[in-house]
Amino acid sequence: MGPQKMDVDPVGAVVYWGVGETDRDELGRELGHIGLGKFLPGQRTPDSALFNALKDSVPERGITRDYLIQSHRNRGDNGYEVVEVHKEEQNNGYEALFSARVKDDKITFSEGLWDYATIDASGVQGSYDHFRQVITGSSMGSCLVDICQHLRGTSLRPSGGIYWLPEDAVSLWDEVGLAVSRSAVDESSVYRLRTVMDERAAEAVIDAITSEVDAQSAEILDGIGELGERALRTREERSRVLKAKVEHYEQMLGEGLDKLKSVCDIATKSAAHAVLAQL
Repeated sequence: MGPQKMDVDPVGAVVYWGVGETDRDELGRELGHIGLGKFLPGQRTPDSALFNALKDSVPERGITRDYLIQSHRNRGDNGYEVVEVHKEEQNNGYEALFSARVKDDKITFSEGLWDYATIDASGVQGSYDHFRQVITGSSMGSCLVDICQHLRGTSLRPSGGIYWLPEDAVSLWDEVGLAVSRSAVDESSVYRLRTVMDERAAEAVIDAITSEVDAQSAEILDGIGELGERALRTREERSRVLKAKVEHYEQMLGEGLDKLKSVCDIATKSAAHAVLAQL
């Protein structure tokens, strides 16, 4: 006997993910196709890519010596120095081996004491190119959090990682999942579990949006009397967007969320009054 069919009306979805390195150019094309190109993470900086390329290519330690990668002053222009550490009983010895810097995405090495049989310069350049091309897993996670917020999602736990999206965002989230899958360099998965809005599910969502409103309102009001007009108007707009999100949830859940709307109104009025005080 197979599983019984149940007729249910899903409302929204729980979403989460596990993502690794992702091709930035490909992700940019994919997100652009679905109108979310503005959420593409920035490219890794040349000095960050150089550091990681050296880290991949230079051994960390040997039997009698270790190696350190130290930045020069103004590492964006002057790059990094590889230092050999001679391990002794009392005082270690340190010897600068060579430096590497980047200009126009090409790595140049200084003449030094390094045994170049141990490091492949073309391999360092290849690693550098890779790091410039890919988005890290942590940056991809931040990207997906931003998209969740854009889709009026809310975090189901204080530490994040699991989000709930309203019904009208589910189809676009599925497209986001496909975009990530098509762009992945490492294994990556974006999950979506449809939800039925019973009493306990509604309680979880209301608790989540309440925590979000409390946290964001506190941020909006923090130091409000010390901000300039432009910053105050930004906070006023944030509070209006937050109230619109609460109203969206109110309509979707069929429950009044007057207390949360009042909190948003207080934040909006406080920011507006602070703006007026500066005129």
